[in-house]
Amino acid sequence: MLEKLCDEILLGLGAGLYHLSLYAALTLPDIAGKLEHPSATTGQRYRDWFDTYALPKFVCFEWDYFSAQVCWELRCSVLHEATAKHQLFVIETNELIFFPPVVGEKGKPLIIDIKKFCETLVNACHEWLEIYENDSDFEKKLHQTSIKRRKWIFDSDQ
Repeated sequence: MLEKLCDEILLGLGAGLYHLSLYAALTLPDIAGKLEHPSATTGQRYRDWFDTYALPKFVCFEWDYFSAQVCWELRCSVLHEATAKHQLFVIETNELIFFPPVVGEKGKPLIIDIKKFCETLVNACHEWLEIYENDSDFEKKLHQTSIKRRKWIFDSDQ
């Protein structure tokens, strides 16, 4: 379930699988938003979840123009086109820059460290899951998703 996905994002970062981790991390607000607000539109529930649970964690990044809308646009651009050409993004980790800088409305690109970005979204998801830890209705919703915790043949804890 979501805990396993979060663990795999972090494992991917540790293994240098930055694209894979970024793609998966950008889906966390999609999955969580669907569980919390199933009748809302995809974009609206993504932005609502992000505003409530993730955005406060991004304050430490000191991005004065980062928002749920910016993250939504990043998600759409990265997941659907494998680019960040539509907005003001430079995504990097150490010396590796994945997308060319595009000057934003403030005259400088938004530079995103993939490792910190993914870790922040994972932390937001973990804290969100703790809110619903003992909620049986939430557990029922979670089990209706396609992301269920099962013993996989490649799990190390067998």
